[in-house]
Amino acid sequence: MEVESFRTNVTKVWKMTISKRMRWFLPQLLWIGISIAIYTGILVPMITLSLKDHPDINTRFEKSMYAMVSFGFGEIVGGLLIGQVVDRKGSKPAALVNMGLVFVTVLLTVIYLQDPEYNAFVFLMAFMWGVEDGSVNTHCLEMLGFEFEDNTLPFSIFSMFEAIAVFIFQLIQSLVNDNAKSYGT
Repeated sequence: MEVESFRTNVTKVWKMTISKRMRWFLPQLLWIGISIAIYTGILVPMITLSLKDHPDINTRFEKSMYAMVSFGFGEIVGGLLIGQVVDRKGSKPAALVNMGLVFVTVLLTVIYLQDPEYNAFVFLMAFMWGVEDGSVNTHCLEMLGFEFEDNTLPFSIFSMFEAIAVFIFQLIQSLVNDNAKSYGT
């Protein structure tokens, strides 16, 4: 068994990254990283902000985590939903469904931020973040596994771009003025 050199592997990854097929796919890979940064970095604090009338920070965090349970249910629904779309209609219509889900999720988040209150809308917003994330990830993994000749390189590019996007957007989030008084600090 011949082992390829590091340089050979880097060259292969670079060539696939700039290939026409992968260039069309890179925005979706970057969105997955951005989405991870949002739901791991600011979604729970956003929900916590809506609980200002609760003096105990632990209670606010606990209620925020209850809302995130709907995120988990959304992950399941999103994965199952996009699986059906891919099986019945194909990957291109699934990409359109994903764009619609991203639009609806961002719209719900913007609406929530206009008047953040802890009510059923918080659960709907968290659920939609889960649906969007489950759908986009499932579709992405399906395409990486079936649309490219080699399985190793596409998944390597996926991991690299996802990590870069998460890093950049977590860094941006850390620079945003978070109104620390809202968190009880």
